[in-house]
Amino acid sequence: MRESVWSNKFTQMSWASTETAALTDTITTNGVLIQALVGLSNATNAITVTFTLTGPDSFVVFTSSALAENNPVASPITLALDIPLDGTYTLTVTPSGDPGASGITADIKFLGEQAG
Repeated sequence: MRESVWSNKFTQMSWASTETAALTDTITTNGVLIQALVGLSNATNAITVTFTLTGPDSFVVFTSSALAENNPVASPITLALDIPLDGTYTLTVTPSGDPGASGITADIKFLGEQAG
């Protein structure tokens, strides 16, 4: 039987032309991360994006593979996960390079189950 389900939609992250610096956001929860939905806009340049989730003790608990751009929110990349969380975690999103004139946006939503 499933416990209470939670979701967290992070603030949209965006990079303009020539911007490549990692951006971060945080989540505080106690439960199990079961799914990540990642929507990436189309970029002029063919780049990828990775995201890393770092725990309150500074250990990295998850790093995604390189995720291709042009996977919009309407048909996001879905990652099945099973990661226990307890505390405040930092989500770091890093583009592989310059997105080009169009820039790129990343929309990320986590779904999980509360600790029982």
